[in-house]
Amino acid sequence: MTQKTRFVLDYITAHQDELSTPLYLYSESALNEAVRTYRKLFPDNAKLFYSLKANPQQGIVQHLP
Repeated sequence: MTQKTRFVLDYITAHQDELSTPLYLYSESALNEAVRTYRKLFPDNAKLFYSLKANPQQGIVQHLP
C-alpha cells in the first residue's frame, strides 16, 4: 500500500462521521489512463462526449480534456 493510499484511508477513517455517503474516490492517474486508452480506439479528429447524466461529477467533467 502506498503512502498516499494510507493517508487517504486514514483520513476517511478519522472523518467517517462527517463524510457524506456514498463516498466516491477517483484516481486521477487511472482516469487519465482510461481516457488515453479510450482515445486510441478512435481517429484523432473524433469528438468524445462525456455523459453528465451517467455521472454528474463536476470535478471529473472539469478534469477531462
